[in-house]
Amino acid sequence: LEISKKVDLIKSNLEMNIKSQLHWKLIKGYPNKKMIMEVVKNMDIKIINVIVDTKCIKLIPSNNIYNYFSGYLYERICWLMNEKKAIANINISSRGNLSKKSLSNYLNSNNHKKFEIDNLKIKTIKIIPNERKKLLQLADCCCSALFQALKYSDEIHFSYIKRIKDSNLYDNSVIIVLADHGNNGYEPVGRQNPILYIKGINEKHNKLIISDKKVSYTDLNDSIYYDLLNGKSSSELLPNVEKNRIRRFIWYKEYDELYEQFLDGHAWETNKLKNSGKKYFK
Repeated sequence: LEISKKVDLIKSNLEMNIKSQLHWKLIKGYPNKKMIMEVVKNMDIKIINVIVDTKCIKLIPSNNIYNYFSGYLYERICWLMNEKKAIANINISSRGNLSKKSLSNYLNSNNHKKFEIDNLKIKTIKIIPNERKKLLQLADCCCSALFQALKYSDEIHFSYIKRIKDSNLYDNSVIIVLADHGNNGYEPVGRQNPILYIKGINEKHNKLIISDKKVSYTDLNDSIYYDLLNGKSSSELLPNVEKNRIRRFIWYKEYDELYEQFLDGHAWETNKLKNSGKKYFK
C-alpha cells in the first residue's frame, strides 16, 4: 500500500495520468530524478545494482543476456537475504518469451559462470508485466536513473582516455580519478568511502585491483604524485599506512548537526563505524 501511494505521488508530480505506467523514459532531467529520490528516501527499501562491462556482452548469446544478468542479481539478493536472515519472494518484469522454467534451467546449467545462488533464500519467482506491479515500476525508475548517470559519466571518461591513447601518451601518463566524498544516492551513509583510482606509468587499467590499505585523503600529499611521476607503481604507494589504522570521520545529515565517528576497518564497512559520543552543533 505504501509503495502504491508513493508511485501515485511520483506520477502526480510528473503530471501523469494515475492509470498510466510509470517508465524510466519519462524521467527527464535532474530535478525529476531528485524528486523520485526524495519520495523514496524514507521507505524501507534497498536498491541493488549490477554493473556489467558491456564488452562481455559480445560473448553471450543474445537470447541468454537477460538470464545472465539475472544470475548476478539473484546472487546479490541472496547475499542480502543472508545478511537480513530472511527469505525472498521475487517479482521480475516479463521480457519477451521469458519463463521461470527457462530462467531456472539457465541458472542451473554448467555451461557458463556458476552463480552463487542459495535456493533456500528464494521462496518464489513470479514473472509479471510492469504495468501490473507498481513496485516494478518504482524499481525500474530508480535503477534506470542511476544507470543513465553512470552511462553518461563513463562515456566522458572513455572519450578522455581514448584521446590519451590516440596521442600515444597513455603508457607514460599518470591517471588519478577521485571524488571528494562517497554517496549511496540519497543518504549520507557512504560519504566516508569516496572513489580513488590510480594508474601509474606503464600500468594498465583493464583490470581493477582493490587495495586493502586503509588510506585517507590526508595521505594524498605531494610525495605521492612525485613517486608516481618518478615511475613508482600504484601498489608501491603509501608503504607506511598501518594495517590496524583507525580513521576519524565526521558524519552529518545537515550541516548544523555533526557527529564524530571512528572506523576500524575498510571505508566500505559501514557496520564498523562507531560513534565517539562527540557532537558538534551550529
